[in-house]
Amino acid sequence: MAQGTTGKRPSFTEPQFEPYALAIGQLALAWNALSEQLGHLFWALMCLDGTTMERPVGIWNSQSFDRGRREILKSAAIASIAHLRYFPRLIEDVKFLCDSVEKFENERNNAVHSPLLLNKNMLSVLSGVADFVVPDATLKNQRAINLAGKDLLLQFTWCRDSILILRDYGAALQHALIASGAPWPDRPSLAAAPQKRTRRMAEILARERWIQFPSFDGSSETTYYVSSSAIFRRSKSEVRPPRARTTALKYGMADSVDRRRIVKVPLSKTVQQLLILP
Repeated sequence: MAQGTTGKRPSFTEPQFEPYALAIGQLALAWNALSEQLGHLFWALMCLDGTTMERPVGIWNSQSFDRGRREILKSAAIASIAHLRYFPRLIEDVKFLCDSVEKFENERNNAVHSPLLLNKNMLSVLSGVADFVVPDATLKNQRAINLAGKDLLLQFTWCRDSILILRDYGAALQHALIASGAPWPDRPSLAAAPQKRTRRMAEILARERWIQFPSFDGSSETTYYVSSSAIFRRSKSEVRPPRARTTALKYGMADSVDRRRIVKVPLSKTVQQLLILP
């Protein structure tokens, strides 16, 4: 059954969504700032020949999409061939900037347009394989598929920071064009994209430990013990971290476990089904 046809639908004001909403919002604002900076760079290129401000602004706004604006920016750089003696790297560096921005356009679109949902698979959350919020690929949404298996907050932060680096590079190019004697900037180095999660569930669950995490509505906190074979939920009456019971829990020695205080929740799926694949 398709997601959302039954049960409570998220309002996206739940506590679990807050860091993701913040990260996506920051990424979107960074992209807007980059787009505007490219417009300023286009204006600076057009003004090399003494053009008034109204003309380049009108040409820039005649394009409704970012990709079309990047094309006219590259064309403006190529048309400035008469100024290459002053700016010998002009054409190549403007092309480098536009091509780099185009690579991140897809990353930005993945973040902004991917549907997200609350992850109800507590085993994957507790073990660190997945987050509370994951892409919703129920209907094979390509944006969600592109983000599957990734640490979303790490991915969004990397994209935001890279976009801001490109924005600042565009500003440095503009400054070099309009400020007499300003140095020509070096091309920035961009960090590689974060890797997808590829650790196997069994490897992660081999590290037995107690984990505390809030409930989905943020109203309470529950303590869980993650072992190699099951998750154990600790009741409120259990106050001591059971260091002495670790071995007993791991090897299933039932006579060493107080069943009134620790509720065993067996795995409902195989390890293969719980993998987060690359």
